[in-house]
Amino acid sequence: MKQSKFIVLPTILKYLGFLIIAIAVIIAFVQLMSGVSVSEFFQANADIEVVAIYAMLILGSVLVVFSKEKTEDELTNHIRIKAFMTSIVFHSIFFFVFSFTNLTLFLINFPAIILMDSILIVYIIFFYLYKLRFRN
Repeated sequence: MKQSKFIVLPTILKYLGFLIIAIAVIIAFVQLMSGVSVSEFFQANADIEVVAIYAMLILGSVLVVFSKEKTEDELTNHIRIKAFMTSIVFHSIFFFVFSFTNLTLFLINFPAIILMDSILIVYIIFFYLYKLRFRN
């Protein structure tokens, strides 16, 4: 079996990352139920609780994205690259549409931390979708 060319974290950190993401989503849900509006989550000057949720999502996402799979082989490396390319294309289209439409007027204070979260989350989604497709 060929070693991965990627520098990856131990597998256990992937599960810790999923746990951190789940905790962040639960905290966000509790915040929404306690009266915080959805628009407050998308403001650049959001409360410290909202920023903490973003930070937890980034930490959990980084742990999931950069952790080793149980079986690291050429197929896993191919799936990583394919998911990476798909998430970059997805975000490039998003930025193109965002830049040349009226969305800029409504979301002018859109915080950059959301974009960091979303590119990692999109990568995770596509990685596991491709993994399901290629393994079956």
